[in-house]
Parts: sequence; C-alpha cells; structure tokens
Amino acid sequence: MVMSVYWSMAITVVYGISSTVVYGNVSTVVYDNVSIVVYGNVSTVVYGNSSTVVYGNVSTVVYDNVSIVVYGNVSTVVYGNSSTVAYGNSSTVAYGNSSTVVYGNSSTVVYGNVSTVVYDNVSIVVYGNVSTVVYDNVSIVVYGNVSTVVYGNSSTVVYGNSSTVVYGNVSTVVYGNVSTVVYGNSSTVVYGNVSTVVYGNSSTVVYGNVSTVVYGNGSTVVYGNSSTVVYGNVSTVVYGNVSTVFYGNSSTVVYGNVSTVVYGNSSTVVYGNVSTVVYDNVSIVVYGNVSIVVYGNVSTVVYDNVSIVVYGNVSTVVYDNVSIVVYGNVSTVVYGNSSTVVYGNVSTVVYGNVSTVVYGNVSTVVYGNVSTVVYSNVSTVVYGNVSTVVYGNVSTVIYGNSSTVVYGNISTVVYGNVSIVVYGNSSTVVYGNVSTVVYGNVSIVVYGNSSTVVYGNVSTVVYGNVSIVVYGNSSTVVYGNSSTVVYGNVSTVVYGNSSTVVYGNVSTVVYGNVSTVVYGNVSTVIYGNSSTVVYGNVSTVVYGNVSTVVYGNSSTVVYGNVSIVVYGNSSTVAYGNVSTVVYGNVSIVVYGNVSTVVYGNSSTVVYGNVSTVVYSNVSTVVYGNSCTVTYGNVSTVVYGNSSTVVYGNVSIVVYDNVSTVVYGNVSIVVYGNVSTVVYGNVSTVVYGNVSTVVYGNVSTVVYGNVSTVVYGKVSIVVYGNVSTVVYGNVSTVVYGNVSIVVYGNVSTVVYGNVSTEVYGNVSIVVYGNVSTVVYGNVSIVVYGNVSTVVYGNVSTVVYGNVSIVVYGNVSTVVYDNVSTVVYGNVSTVVYGNVSTVVYGNVSIVVYGNVSTVVYGNVSTVVYGNVSIVVYGNVSTVAYGNVSTVVYGNVSIVVYGNVSTVVYGNVSTVVYGNVSILVYGNVSTVAYGNVSTVVNGNVSIVVYGNVSTVAYGNVSTVVYGNVSIVVYGNVSTVVYGNVSTVVYGNVSIVVYGNVSTVAYGNVSTVVYGNVSIVVYGNVSTVVYGNVSTVVYGNVSIVVYGNVSTVAYGNVSTVVYGNVSIVVYGNVSTVVYGNVSIVVYGNVSIVVYGNVSTVAYGNVSIVVYGNVSIVVYGNVSTVVYGNVIPGYNSPDFPLTYSCAAGRVITMSLS
Repeated sequence: MVMSVYWSMAITVVYGISSTVVYGNVSTVVYDNVSIVVYGNVSTVVYGNSSTVVYGNVSTVVYDNVSIVVYGNVSTVVYGNSSTVAYGNSSTVAYGNSSTVVYGNSSTVVYGNVSTVVYDNVSIVVYGNVSTVVYDNVSIVVYGNVSTVVYGNSSTVVYGNSSTVVYGNVSTVVYGNVSTVVYGNSSTVVYGNVSTVVYGNSSTVVYGNVSTVVYGNGSTVVYGNSSTVVYGNVSTVVYGNVSTVFYGNSSTVVYGNVSTVVYGNSSTVVYGNVSTVVYDNVSIVVYGNVSIVVYGNVSTVVYDNVSIVVYGNVSTVVYDNVSIVVYGNVSTVVYGNSSTVVYGNVSTVVYGNVSTVVYGNVSTVVYGNVSTVVYSNVSTVVYGNVSTVVYGNVSTVIYGNSSTVVYGNISTVVYGNVSIVVYGNSSTVVYGNVSTVVYGNVSIVVYGNSSTVVYGNVSTVVYGNVSIVVYGNSSTVVYGNSSTVVYGNVSTVVYGNSSTVVYGNVSTVVYGNVSTVVYGNVSTVIYGNSSTVVYGNVSTVVYGNVSTVVYGNSSTVVYGNVSIVVYGNSSTVAYGNVSTVVYGNVSIVVYGNVSTVVYGNSSTVVYGNVSTVVYSNVSTVVYGNSCTVTYGNVSTVVYGNSSTVVYGNVSIVVYDNVSTVVYGNVSIVVYGNVSTVVYGNVSTVVYGNVSTVVYGNVSTVVYGNVSTVVYGKVSIVVYGNVSTVVYGNVSTVVYGNVSIVVYGNVSTVVYGNVSTEVYGNVSIVVYGNVSTVVYGNVSIVVYGNVSTVVYGNVSTVVYGNVSIVVYGNVSTVVYDNVSTVVYGNVSTVVYGNVSTVVYGNVSIVVYGNVSTVVYGNVSTVVYGNVSIVVYGNVSTVAYGNVSTVVYGNVSIVVYGNVSTVVYGNVSTVVYGNVSILVYGNVSTVAYGNVSTVVNGNVSIVVYGNVSTVAYGNVSTVVYGNVSIVVYGNVSTVVYGNVSTVVYGNVSIVVYGNVSTVAYGNVSTVVYGNVSIVVYGNVSTVVYGNVSTVVYGNVSIVVYGNVSTVAYGNVSTVVYGNVSIVVYGNVSTVVYGNVSIVVYGNVSIVVYGNVSTVAYGNVSIVVYGNVSIVVYGNVSTVVYGNVIPGYNSPDFPLTYSCAAGRVITMSLS
C-alpha cells in the first residue's frame, strides 16, 4: 500500500492522541510550509518506506511522547527550515536507511528522552543551521553508516545522558560552527570508521561522563576553533586509526578522568593553539603510531595522574609554545620511536611522579626555551636512541628522584642555557653513546645522589658556562670514551662522595676556569687514556679522600693557575704515561696522605710558580721516567713522611726558586738517572730522616743558592755518577748522621760559598772519582765522626777560603790520586782523631793560608806521591799523636810561614823522596816524641826562620841524601833525646843563625858526606850526651860565631875527611868526656878566637892529616885527661897561628 500526499500547505493541529499505522510506503510532498501541533502522544508505524519532501518550512510541536517506527527506508527532504519541539519522550526506530536533507535551518527541542534506533544507514544533510535541545536522555543506535553534513552551524544541547551506538561508519561534515552541550553522561560506540569535518568552530560541553568507543578509524578535521569541556570522566576507545586536524585553536577542559585507548594509529594536526585542562586522571593507550602536529601554542593542565602507553611510533610537532602542568603522576610508555619537534617554548610542570618508557628511538627538537618542573620522582627508560635538539634555554627542576635508562644512543643539542635542578636522587643509565652539545650556560643542581652509567661513548660540548651542584653522592660510570669540550667556565660542587669510572679514553677541553668543590670522597678510575686541556684557572677543593686510577696515558694541559686543596688522603695510580703542562701558578694543599703510583713515564711542565703543602705522608712511585719542568717558583711543604720511588729516569727543571719543607721522613728511590736543573734558589728543610737511593746517574745544576736543613739522619746511595753544579751559595745543615755511598764518579762545581753543618756522624763512600770545584768560600762543621772512603781519584779546587771544623773523629781512605787546589785560606779544626789513607798520589795546592787544628790523633797513609803547595801561611795544631806514612815522593812548597804544634807524638815515614820548600818562617812545636823515617832523598829549602821545639825524643832516619837550605835563622829545642840517621849525603845551608838546644842525648849517624854551611852564628846546647857518626866526609862552613855547650859526653866518629871553616869565634864547652875519632884528614880553619872547655877526658884520634889554622886566640881548658891521636903526637900543641896566641892548659 502506498500513501502519497501532496500538499501545497499543510497545517495540522491534533488535540489528542495521534496514532498512525501504515502497512505500506508513505510518501509525502508538501510544496509549502508544514506546521504540525499535537497536544498528545504521537505514534507512527510505517511498515514500508517513508519519504517526505517539504518545499517550505516544517514546524512540528508535540506536547507529549513521540514514537516513530519505520520498517523501511526513511527519506526526508526539507527545502526550508525544520523546527521540531517535543514535550515528551521521542522514540524513533527505522529498520531501513534514514536520509534527511534540510535546505534550511534545523531546530529540534525535546523535553523528554530521545531514543533513536536505525537498522541501516543514516544520512543527514542540513544546508542551514542545526539546533538540537534535549531535556532528557538521548539514546541513538544505528546499525549502519551515519553520514551528517551541515552547511551551517550545529548546536546541540542535551540535559540528560547521551548514548550513541553506531554499527557502521560515522561521517560528519559541518560547514559552520559546532556547539554541543550535554548535561549528563555521553556514551558513544561506533563499530565503524568515524570521520568528522568541521569548517567552523567546535564547542563541546559535557556535564557528565564521556565514553567513546570506536571499532574503526577516527578522523576529525576542524577548520575553526575547537573547545571541549567535560565535567566528568572521559573514556575513549578506538579500535582503528585516529586522525585529527584542527585548523584553529583547540581547547579541552575535563573535570574528571580521561581515558583514551586507540588500537590504531593516532594523527593529530592543530593549526592553532591547543589548550587542555583535566581535573582528574588521564590515561592514554595507543596501539599504533601517534602523530601530533600543532601550529600554535600547546597548553596542558592535568590535576591528577597521567598515564600514556603507545605501542607504536610517536611523532609530535609544535610550531609554537608548549605548556604542560600535571598535578599528579605522569607515566608514559612508548613501544616505538618518539619524535618531538617544537618551534616555541616548552614549559612542563609535574607535581607527581614522572615515569617514561620508550621502546624505540626518541628524537626531540625544540626551537625555543624548555622549562621542566617536577615535584616528585622522574623515571625514564628508553630502549632506543635519544636525540634532543633545543634552540633555546632549557630549565629542569625535579623535586624528587630522577631515574633515566636509555638502551641506545643519546644525542642532545641545546642552543640556549640549560638549567637542571633535582631535589632527589638522579640516576641515569645509557646503553649507548651519549652526545651533548649546548650553545649556552649549563646549570645542574642535584639535592640527592647522582648516578650515571653509560655503556657507550660520551661526548659533551658546551659553548657557555657549566655549573654543577650535587648535595649527595655523585657516581659516573662510562664504558666507552668520554669527551668533554666547554667554551666557558666549569664549576662543580658535590656535597657527598664523587665516583667516576670510565672504561675508555677521557678527553676534556675547557676554554674557561674550572672550579671543583667536593665535600666527600672523590674516586676516579679510567681504563683508557685521559686528556685534559683547560684554557683558564683550575681550582679544586676536596674535603674528603681523593683516589684516582688511570690504566692508560694521562695528559693534562692548563693555560692558567691551578689550585688544589684536599682535606683528606690523595691517592693516584697511573698505569701509563702521565704528562702535565701548566702555563700558570700551581698551588696544592693536602691535609692527608698523598700516594702517587705511575707505571709509565711522568712528565710535568709548569710555566709558573708551584706551591705544595701536605699535612701528612707523601708516597710517590714511578715505574717509568719522571720529567718535571717549572718556569716559576716551586714551594713544597709536607707535614708527614715523603716517599718517592721512580723506576725510570728523573728529570727536573725549575726556572725559579725551589723551596721544600718536610715535617717527616723523606725516602727517595730512583732506578734510573736523576737530572735536576734549577734556575733559582733551592731551599730544603726536613724535620725527619732522609733516605735517597739512586741506581743511575745523578746530575744537578742550580743557578742560585742552595740551602738544605735536615733535622734527622741522611742516607744517600747512588749507583751511578753524581754531577752537581751550583751557581750560588750552598748551605747544608744536618742534625743527624749522614751516610753517602756513590758507586760512580762524583763531580761537584759550586760558583759560590759552601757551608755545611752536620750534628752527627758523617760516612762517605765513593767507588769512583771525586771532583769538586768551588768558586767561593767553603765552611764545613761536623759535630760527629767523619768517615770518607773513595775508590777513585779525588780532585778538589776551591777559589775561596776553606773552613773545616769536626767535633769527632775523621777517617779518610782514598784508593786513587788526590788533588786539591784552594785559592784561599784553609782552616781545619778536628775535635777527634784524624785518619787518612790514600792509595794514590796526593796533590794539594792552596793559594792562601792553611790552618789545621786537631784535638786527637792524626794518622795519614799515602800509597803514592804527595805534592803540597801553599801560597800562604801554614798553621797546624794537633792535640794528639801525628802519624804520617807516605809510599811515594813528598813535595811540599809553602809561600808563607809554617807553624806546627803537636801535643803528642809525631811519626813520619816516607818511602820516597822528600822535597820541602818554604818561603817563610817555619815553626814546629811537638809535645811528644818525633820520629821521622824517609826512604829517599830529603830536600828542604826554607826562605825564613826555622824554629823547632820538641818536648820528647826526636828520631830521624833518612835512607837517602839530605839537603837543607834555610835563608833565615834556625832554632831547635828538643826536650828529649835526638837521634838522626842518614843513609846518604847531608847538605845543610843556613843563611842565618843556628841555635840548637837539646835536653837529652843527641845521636847522629850519617852514612854519607856531610856538608854544612851556615851564614850566621851557630849555637848548640845539649843537656845530654852527644854522639855523632859520619861514614863520609864532613865539611862545615860557618860565617859566624860557633858556640857549643854539651852537658854530657861528646862522641864523634868520622869515617872520612873533616873540613871545618869558621868565620867567627868558636866556643865549646863540654861537661863530659870528649871522644873524637876521624878516619881521614882533618882541616880546621877558624877566623876568630877558639875557646874550648872540657870538664872530662878528651880523646882525639885522627887517622889522617890534621891541619888547624886559627886566626885568633885559642884557649883550651880540659878538666880531665887529654889523649892525643896516634898519627899526630904533637897535637894539640902544634898550631899554625896566623895571629894571636895559643894557650893550652891541662888540668888533669
């Protein structure tokens, strides 16, 4: 059945129930306006299709319920406005397609529930505005596709719940504004695709919960502003792709929870601003890719927790500012790549925990400032690479813990300042490379512990200042290389322990100052090479222990001052080479122990002053070469023990002063060569023992003064050569024993004064040659024993005065030649025994006075020639025995006076020739026995007076010729016996008076000729017997008076001719017997008076001719018998008297 109605104008008013049942199709065409008013219920049932065409306006008012059921298709076309008002419930059921076209405005008002069920497709086209108001619940169920096109504004207001279920696709196009207000819950379920296009503004307000479920793709395009306000919970589930495009602003406000689940890709494009406010929890789950593009500002505020899970890639692009505020926890999980690009500022504030997990790569680019504030914990895990680029400032504040784990590479580039503040612990783990570039300042503050672990390389470049403050422990572990470049100042403050471990190379370059303060322990371990370059000052303060271990080479270059203060122990271990260069001053203060171990070479160059203060022990071990160069002052103070061990060569160069003070023991062991050059003064003070062992050569050059003070023992052992050159004064004071052993040559040159004081024993052993040159005065004071052993040559040259004082025994042994030259005075005082043994030649030259005082025994043994030349006075005082043995020739030349005083016995043995030349007076005093044995010729020349006093016996044995020439007076006093034996010729020439006094017996034996010439008076007094035996000729010439007094017997035997010439008076007094035997001719000529008195018997036997000529009076008195000789029976009565008288008296 088909009912067709064609009206030109239809006006229907029903005041009761309108019930219509049509069992066929219904077709209505109205060519004009339609107005329907029903004051009761409306019930329409059509068992066929329903088609309505109205060419005018349609106005429907129902004052009660409306129920429409169509078992066929429904088609409505209105060419005018459509207005529907229902004051009751509205129920529509269509079992076919529903098609509505309105060419005008569409207005619907329902004061009851609205229920719509369509079992097929729904198509709505409105060419005007659409206004819908429902004052109760709305329920829509469509079992087909839904297509809505509105060419005008669309306004929907529902004062109840809204429930929509569509089992097909939903397509909505609005060419005007869209406004939706729901004062109840909104539930939408779509089992197909959802496509929405709005060419105007879109405004949605829901005063209840919103639930959306889409089992297909969701596509939304809004060409105007989008505003959404929900005063309840929002739940969205999409089982397909989601595509959203806003060409205007997007504003969302939710006063409840937001839950979004997308089982497909999600794409959002906003060409305007995006504002989102959620007053409750936000949960987003996407099982596909997420793409967000915003060409305006993004503002998000969430007053509760945020949970985001994406099982695909995430791509976000914002062309303006981004502001995010979350008052709860934020949890983000992405199972794909995450890419973010922001062309504006980014501001994030989270008042809860932040947890981020990404199972793919993360790429972030921001062309503005980035500000992040988190008032709770932050946890980030990324299972891919992380790339961040920011073209503005970065500010991060975290009031809780921060945990970051990245299972890939991290790349960060910031073109602005970076500020990070964490009020809790900060933990970062990266299983890939980390690359950071910042074109601004970097400020990091952590109020908790900071832990960083990187399993790849770390590269950091900052074009600004870097400030790091950690109020807890700081731990960094890098399993790859670490490279840092900063073009600004670097400031680091750690209030806890700082631990760094790098399993690769470490390279740091800073073009500014570096300041580090750690209030806890600092531990650094590098398994690769470490390279640091700083173009500014370096300041480090550590209030705890410092431990550094480098398993590779370590290189440090600083173009500024270096200041290091450690209030705890400092331990450094380097298994490779260590190179340090500083172009500024270096100041190091350590209040704890300092331990350094280098298994490779150590090289240090400082172009400034170096000041080191250690308040505890110092231990240094270098298994390679150690090279130090300083172009400034070096000051070191250690308040503990100092131990240094170097297994290689040591090279030190300082271009300024060096000052070292150690308040503990000093131990130095070097297994290689040691070379030191200092272009300034060197001052060393040690308040403990000093032990030095060098297994190589030692070379020292100092262009300044050297001052050393040790308040302890000094032990030095060198297994190589020792070379020292000092262009200044050298002062050494040791308050302990000194032991020096050198297994090589020792060479010392000092261009200044040398002062040495030792308040202990001194032991020196040198197995090589010793060469010393001093261009200044030398002062040595030892308050203990001195023992010196040299197995090589000893050469000493001093161009100044030499003063030696020893308050102990002195023992010297030299197994080779000894050469000494002094261009100044030499003063030696020894308050103990002196023992010298030389197994080589001895050469001593002094261009000044020589003064020696020994308060003990003096023993000298020389197994070589001895040559002594003194261009000044020589004064020797010995308060003990003096023993000298020389197994070689002895040559002594003195260009001044010689004064010798010995308060003990004097024993001299020479197995060679003796030559003595003195250009001044010679004074000798011996308070003990004097024994001299010479196994060679003796030549003595004195150009001055000779004075000898011996308070003991004098014994002289010469196995060679004796030649004595004195150009002055000779005075000899012996308070004991005098014994002289000469196995050679004796020649004596004196150009002055000769005075001899002997208080004991005088015995002379000469196995050769005797020649005596005296150009002055000769006075001899002997208080004992006089015995003379000459096995040769005797020639005596005296150009003065001769006076002889003997208080004992006089015995003379000459086995040769006797010739005596006296150009003066001769006076002889003998208080004992006189026995003269001559086995040769006797010739006596006296040019003066001869007076002889003998108080005993006189026996003269001459086995030869006797000729006596006296040019003066002769007086002889003998108080005993006179026995003439056998061959001269007339003697002494026969004289050839040239002038005067001969008086002979025999009073026997």
